[in-house]
Amino acid sequence: MKNILFVILIAVVISSCKSKTEQAAADTTSAAIANDAETEKLIAQFKPIIEGVWVKKSYVQSVLSTLSPYKSWKEFWGVACLEIYLPDDGSDSTHVGYSLNNHEGSDFVLFLKQGHLLTSLKIDLPDYDVKNNFYELGYEINKGETNLALYHYSAKGEIIDKTLYTKVASRAKGDGDAAWGIEHITNKQLFSGKYELIGDNVPVEVNFNDDGNATGFPNAKNYYILTDFMAGPANNLDQITFNLYQSDQADYTYKFNADTLSIYDIKTNPDSTLLLVGKLRYKLVRQK
Repeated sequence: MKNILFVILIAVVISSCKSKTEQAAADTTSAAIANDAETEKLIAQFKPIIEGVWVKKSYVQSVLSTLSPYKSWKEFWGVACLEIYLPDDGSDSTHVGYSLNNHEGSDFVLFLKQGHLLTSLKIDLPDYDVKNNFYELGYEINKGETNLALYHYSAKGEIIDKTLYTKVASRAKGDGDAAWGIEHITNKQLFSGKYELIGDNVPVEVNFNDDGNATGFPNAKNYYILTDFMAGPANNLDQITFNLYQSDQADYTYKFNADTLSIYDIKTNPDSTLLLVGKLRYKLVRQK
């Protein structure tokens, strides 16, 4: 009789353990399904809006106003440019490449997890000054304009500040170049277009495009506009380079005056700490 009772007790214990294990497995499966559904929901919400290449809005506005990257470069402090693509494989996170101070590249993780706002997501970008502060990435739509927003929070969850970004392209040209968006929007806003090169001979048509290609300009196939002015000395003027990294590379400084682009030789002061404007080499007039 005792043996029968013992067998029955063991069976009850096994059955109970099995039920708990099955329930735990069912709970885990349900949680995973719920998480997958939440991830899919957030991707559907955010993907059409935040994917692409984004540049600090204050820089985009400043360079259009000043016509000078050098006068606008301080707008690049902090996260200057971001490149965002959300996952297509069901992952609940992705890496976001960014340019820090328009001087060095890095990345952070964007989680498909709801942030403090319905329009923000959690990220692991650290606050190097106050470690308990944190950031979230979201978007704002105001009067038909969509901006990416980098929200800076205190440890208490209060917004300290935010930085807005303008979308400059749906996808970067090439991979791994965190500053591509800055070069692209600078080319587009300042240089892209058709010009007439004024000289002693018959005027020549010159074309600059968003990707840095040049046609018609003497002995030049491409151009590069300097936007990183952190390194020095002798980095105090707007600069344009033709045929970058080629044997015939040529460096100049430039100034815009309404529709006229003037390109000058570059000189240096006696101790080579400052760049100086030299002789006028080319004058181009933008054509409508």
